[in-house]
Amino acid sequence: MKFGNLAAMLVLPALILTVGCKKPTPVGKWSGNYNNIPATFEFKDGGQMTVSATAPVVGQVTLSGTWAVEGDKLSTNLTTGNPPAILTMIPADKRKASETFKLEGESLTIGQGQPMTRVK
Repeated sequence: MKFGNLAAMLVLPALILTVGCKKPTPVGKWSGNYNNIPATFEFKDGGQMTVSATAPVVGQVTLSGTWAVEGDKLSTNLTTGNPPAILTMIPADKRKASETFKLEGESLTIGQGQPMTRVK
C-alpha cells in the first residue's frame, strides 16, 4: 500500500467526523423578548454582534460587541452603544455575560429567557 493511500484512509474518517460534529452557533438574526424587552440580536461570523432594542424611558437603542461559544455557553461582551450613554447605564459587571444557550430549529434561547425566533 502506498503512503498516499494510507494517509487518505486515515484522514478521510477524521474529516467526516469533524464535519458531522459541527457545533451549533447562534450566527444569524434573532427577534423576541430578552428580559421582557423587545430586542433583535444579530450574531455575525467572526464573533461580532449587535443588539437593537426598545428600552423603557430611553427608546430605541443599539449595542455592539463580541460573542463566542464554548460548549453550551454563549459569552457576550458589549463594548459600544448608541446613544453612547446607554452603555454607561448598564453596570460594568453586566456588560459581559456567559449563559447557556439552546438552538432548536428556528428558535434560540439564551439562559432562562424566552425563546427568540430567527429573522429571515
